[in-house]
Amino acid sequence: MKINSLAILFLIVILLPANIVPAFSQTSSNNFENFLVELSLSPSHVDEHSSTHSVGYVNLVSKNGLAIKAPQDIAVGLESDDPSIVSVPTSVIIPKGHNFAVFDIQTGDKDGETTISTIFNDKIDFKNFKVGGADDSMPDGISLKINFPTNNMHVNSEMPFSVYLQTSDGDIIRAPYDIEIELNYEKSLLHTSTEKMIIKKGTYYAWGIINTYEEVGNGFLRASFDRLGIDTSENIEITSSLPVALAINVFPKQISADVNRNIDVFVSLVDSDGLPAVTPVDVTLELFSDEDVVGRKLDDRMKDTDVVIKTGEFGYYFREQMNLAGFEGREIMIGVSAKDLGIATEQFEAVQSLNIDNPLAENHTLSLFVLPQIPSKTTSILVYQIMAKGSDEGCEEQVNEEGETVCIEVKSDEEKHPIEALGDGELYPVQANENFASDGLVDKINIISGDSSIINVEESGNIESSYSYGTAVISSGQKNGEVTLAATVKGIGAGTITSEVIDVFKHTDTKIFSPTGPDNIVVDKNGYFDLFLIALDGKSRPKILEKDTKYILNPVNDVLEIKKNHSFASANFLSDSFNVIEGTPITVTAVPIGVEAELNLEASTSFASQISSSIEIELPFKNLDANSQVPYNGIVQLRDLLGNPSSATKDVRINLNLDGAKIVNIPEYVTISQGNSYATFPISSNGENGDATIGANIKGVLGSQTKISTVSNEPKLKIFADGITAPLNIGEPTKLKIFIDDENAESVAGAIIKFVTTPGVTVSPTNTN
Repeated sequence: MKINSLAILFLIVILLPANIVPAFSQTSSNNFENFLVELSLSPSHVDEHSSTHSVGYVNLVSKNGLAIKAPQDIAVGLESDDPSIVSVPTSVIIPKGHNFAVFDIQTGDKDGETTISTIFNDKIDFKNFKVGGADDSMPDGISLKINFPTNNMHVNSEMPFSVYLQTSDGDIIRAPYDIEIELNYEKSLLHTSTEKMIIKKGTYYAWGIINTYEEVGNGFLRASFDRLGIDTSENIEITSSLPVALAINVFPKQISADVNRNIDVFVSLVDSDGLPAVTPVDVTLELFSDEDVVGRKLDDRMKDTDVVIKTGEFGYYFREQMNLAGFEGREIMIGVSAKDLGIATEQFEAVQSLNIDNPLAENHTLSLFVLPQIPSKTTSILVYQIMAKGSDEGCEEQVNEEGETVCIEVKSDEEKHPIEALGDGELYPVQANENFASDGLVDKINIISGDSSIINVEESGNIESSYSYGTAVISSGQKNGEVTLAATVKGIGAGTITSEVIDVFKHTDTKIFSPTGPDNIVVDKNGYFDLFLIALDGKSRPKILEKDTKYILNPVNDVLEIKKNHSFASANFLSDSFNVIEGTPITVTAVPIGVEAELNLEASTSFASQISSSIEIELPFKNLDANSQVPYNGIVQLRDLLGNPSSATKDVRINLNLDGAKIVNIPEYVTISQGNSYATFPISSNGENGDATIGANIKGVLGSQTKISTVSNEPKLKIFADGITAPLNIGEPTKLKIFIDDENAESVAGAIIKFVTTPGVTVSPTNTN
């Protein structure tokens, strides 16, 4: 039987390639013409000096860039152009059966950039490697900023502040080198914790403390950075809630010019803003008047009584009886002075008597007088007075020659009562013709507070017959705020007035302060950011606390405590409890906690978020061998937004995610150790060709992802036969020449071939190479 030679050739061409199991290209030990060595530096920029970095990679690839295994140990020469910046070993070995090797790079103690080269088969590959060098990365248009929680301070107080660098786009940048800031300030009013501040390399700000002296005034703080020729300044208004002056009020303002007339006098202390102030020490008062008869009464009082505003109080109240007969139409001054507090004066007027039964007093009402503001936990007075309304009834309306309506006087000035000289609606004091009291079977006087927790009426007082007014005693509680006070006198009228209870030096508010700009949070390379909590008084000034005060901050879920005798506290928070998305506001809430926590001190602030760092993935290989038994390396590196490496100040766990688990395997996370800017993680091939995507992320840092490809390093062989020129004779052997080329039409030496035939055909030997 004859077998057609074309049939045999068909079997060889068709069957043989399908049964190479597998056919590896085993290159002879001295044939490297088709081998290439590629150099990769991952990462190629580090900031760690005087350190060893295993970041150099030499990869063995074919001409078409596919990873191939070394048939034997292969030495690759290495060289650094500037060993003072980085040094490398003279060579590195790619072990037999591997397609890459890693070599160490030793950094020196200076910044710079050099070239690292590989030499293999007289072919050179080179890459640049950089150490530090962030000094050259300072953008144009940089400005220096001072950041205050508030521009108001109290005397003898403290307040934190910060300085930072900002781009023209409003971004706060990481200092590429130590930024030394000079401070100047108004030394008569304040001082800082240091004359110089340093924004440390790699950080975003520096902070200090401002302390004020005992003087009030307008101070300033100036910061300058001479290297760039930039400076900035901010003013600070320094005020005091301690007494700095006196105020005096005489009630009522008008009183009958008769014998045995009472006036009520209230002397109070005020701070630098004119607000009522409580004294920390006894204040002795000196009273005086411009009228001798009144002055003598005041002298007698000072002889017989201690005229003192006592410690913890804000005012001194007294009632003085005097003979005002003959003083009708006169204004009388009463003054007060005290050491270091100056002088205050007030006037009242002695007027002609007007009884409530007089027809001129028919249109009467009730007027109230009270201090517009009183401190909390103090005592004051409320004065209510019967008043008649003035009118134009002292004249008759007539039409003049021009047709205008005019008022013609019907009484002479001698005949008129002073009330008749008042305009319509103006008020004049009226004397009662009976006693009005708040006790007894029928209450004739009723004094009401709109909120007794703010101001409480202690005594309602009374109006004696032939007097026009009465005085109620009121007291304030701990609660601050405005309250309406009402007084009614049965058969006479009613009136209302508003007073406010304040404690400007009380802890009334809490400020959540970010040192990286007003209402702006900068999340650093480790996912951390800083916040301050500042206790504020009623005038938005930092308040020195009398007791420890704790808060829980949400959403960071951490506790922060402002200690006794301090006005603020600060802490470094990790953003792992919530997502930080660039440009998306973050709302931080501080809630008071602990025994008797004052929930009204809760504060909430929305901050714009600036992510200052990114985590970048690098792969030192263009593609991976799908059948490699040796894991490859992936690299993650922390970088700032200018692309410079950023060393972790704490261990940072980087989360890894994978799309393509059939292609490769990776761990769930990798940790960048403190002091390093990068870390490596293993990538294992699963024997499948294809693409996968690896992502790296950490909350508060911009994440990244990269695609990775795997291909088989087994070449696709093409088989050709030669030697059959005519039909074969049965039983006569025929020699065949077999040629094997790779996909690049290059001859492949050393391939192992197995022949598979149909029944009745034999090939000897069965295997050959």
